[in-house]
Amino acid sequence: MIGLVEEAWENPVAVLPSAARAKVFEHPGQSGRTVARIPHLHALAPLVRHHHEWWDGSGYPDGLAGDAIPIGAQILRLADTVTALNGVRPHRAALSEQEIASVVRDGSGREFGPKVVEALPELCLEGPAPLRRSSLWGRVCRRSRRHRSVYRFATLDL
Repeated sequence: MIGLVEEAWENPVAVLPSAARAKVFEHPGQSGRTVARIPHLHALAPLVRHHHEWWDGSGYPDGLAGDAIPIGAQILRLADTVTALNGVRPHRAALSEQEIASVVRDGSGREFGPKVVEALPELCLEGPAPLRRSSLWGRVCRRSRRHRSVYRFATLDL
């Protein structure tokens, strides 16, 4: 994660000292600027910048709400959350797939875009059509531990 201090991985944001918390809130903007400098990735910069925006407008860095949040950023937000909750952190154990499904269900229309939550099973199980046909998508599907966990999650009834 670009711009994050190690403390941010080890503790919930709410208990971080103010300087570390400020770094957490700077992370999406700093990451977006970094991606923008990479010629073949610059188009993804807005998605990276806005991947911590919440559907209800309470996210950061710009407080975007609803459809003002790029759809790609909404997808990254949900994927980031699912993979984070599926992983062990020093301050908590990994959540079960049922617990993650509950978090996603409860966050639909608040943290996550309802259409993205609704589309999650299809996106995870099939992937976007152009990517399904590419060898890159196939490698991601076969090799990514995170993708397999999201795949299993996507089969749950939301």
